[in-house]
Amino acid sequence: MTPNLFFRSNLHIRDYLSITLVVSSVILFYTEELIIGSEHSLEGPVFFLWAERLIAAFFIYEYLMRWYEASFRPWYLVNPVALIDLMAIIPFLVGFFVTPSQLHLVRTLRLLRLLKIVPYMPGVQILLQAVVNIWPQIRALLFVQTTMLMFSTAAMYEAERDYQGTKFHDLGDSIWFTAVTVTTVGYGDITPATTIGRVIALVTFLTGLILFGVFVGLFSSAITEAFQKHQSDSSS
Repeated sequence: MTPNLFFRSNLHIRDYLSITLVVSSVILFYTEELIIGSEHSLEGPVFFLWAERLIAAFFIYEYLMRWYEASFRPWYLVNPVALIDLMAIIPFLVGFFVTPSQLHLVRTLRLLRLLKIVPYMPGVQILLQAVVNIWPQIRALLFVQTTMLMFSTAAMYEAERDYQGTKFHDLGDSIWFTAVTVTTVGYGDITPATTIGRVIALVTFLTGLILFGVFVGLFSSAITEAFQKHQSDSSS
């Protein structure tokens, strides 16, 4: 995926209306969820039901019109913009095939429509280009991180599993502990009790912190380079 195929530089009236309806859809979602508190739109005020139908109808129209403008070529359906447009109408279409008890989950999917705003944000193009530029380094970091996580998970479980009163009852507990440790979150709901377990936890934390610092440095440098290139291309 190249950024030029994804981002739209020329906005039309339809694009402005689409952005407005995306924001309106999100506002309506939170209004219905927090203020009205209905289980789903079929139980709430009819205004929310018909507002969703009208918004979805426009998004379906927009999706078909863009496909029409692409001369109904099949390749357009896998274009990033088309996929985002499809995600905007999926919550409405899925609602016809689920039970009423599942509609509240489908309603939450409406927030995916916020992705429709992304193609109109030049700043996101810079972030995407930065990720593309450092993708080989990211792959190397992910490999090191994955290897460290797998070793730490297994080692922690083996060190703690036989300790009386252990909180590591299965490998899933160890995976959870390692994940929240390496991301520096550390909820504290699961903690090692043995000395070797604490040593493993400390090594895991320090390794994760170092790798996170390396990633931040790489990403910051890549963003700076992408921003400078964007300014250079804009001025030329």
